[in-house]
Amino acid sequence: MDELKLSPVIAATRPKNSSLWLASLQVGQVLRMTVADKPSSGTLLLRAGTHQFTAISDAPVGKGAVLTLEVSSLSPAPSLKIINLPAPGAVQVDPLDGYLKLLMPSQGRVIAPLLALLDPARNANILSQLGLSRGELDRNYKVLSRHELLADSGALKRAVQQSGLFFESQLLALLDSGNMLPSGDLKAALLKLLARVNRVLPPTRGDTGAEPEPEKVAMLTLRDELEGALSTITLKQLAAWRADGKAWSFDIPFRIDDAVYGVALRIEREPTHAGAKPDPEDTDWKILINVTLPTLGDVTAELFLRAEKVSVVLYVQQDDTAQLMNGSLHQLKSSLEGRGLNVSVLRCHQGQRDKDNVSVPAYPCVDEDA
Repeated sequence: MDELKLSPVIAATRPKNSSLWLASLQVGQVLRMTVADKPSSGTLLLRAGTHQFTAISDAPVGKGAVLTLEVSSLSPAPSLKIINLPAPGAVQVDPLDGYLKLLMPSQGRVIAPLLALLDPARNANILSQLGLSRGELDRNYKVLSRHELLADSGALKRAVQQSGLFFESQLLALLDSGNMLPSGDLKAALLKLLARVNRVLPPTRGDTGAEPEPEKVAMLTLRDELEGALSTITLKQLAAWRADGKAWSFDIPFRIDDAVYGVALRIEREPTHAGAKPDPEDTDWKILINVTLPTLGDVTAELFLRAEKVSVVLYVQQDDTAQLMNGSLHQLKSSLEGRGLNVSVLRCHQGQRDKDNVSVPAYPCVDEDA
């Protein structure tokens, strides 16, 4: 598909904000933009809410077309890959799109607000403004899984259940119990924290031109991070619902000492025979696990499973990590076989995993036209 490189339009209403918006993008983020105009051959004028950008592309799209884009790289300028190319004259109407535009103005890393609250350089004033003591914050973070426990199947299951994907199912129980939002659920915790932030922030009275106080900037940043995290969780909830139980994507925060990291987990189920009732003996499972750690760098594990037969391919970026992984493959093989699995393929590959053959999640994601 076509790659677009974005540049803010100088004449945009808020060119500085558009540059900041570009700087906030993340690799893998999915969003929507509208083709506002085609000023010349090979040039597109794209709009996302109040932001306007120019892009060089020969994609056969006309004015008014809505493009679904995935951020593929960030430097030297943000590059976005077109993951849908609407047919000329085609109109796709989704009844949920209007609600998505209103509910999800942005996406963000799920662990971003957790990192902000644990960072002493950022949280000193935030905690006092929110009425949160350090002790209360520490108690909240004790519910996060320790990295040692994630190797245990029971602890991993609890971490997945607390990822926020299942929040709405717990809301039904609240209607009968009359209790507060459930504890141990990530989305519930983020919602409660967002409510605190909104209570302490004064109502917006328009742009006065004055620079806001540092305390307010920190609080506004935290609010944006919370809204982005909640948007991401909600999008994954919708993706799981629209996929009819065939794909699930989770963000699981975990602790190493006093630091918080996140592991991304995606599970896909594909029955071998189309239309057949899912059968564990006749079902292909694909699992992607990605984590970035200070010493190991970026690590991705791709697993294929059918019945007791499993294949595992590890992708690492750093040379020393590749050596470490290759030296430990025999231990991983023994561990998998000890759980009753038949290991078919087990290898470590240094380099980036090829994402071209991975299907893009089937949800509309972000459109800032609302």
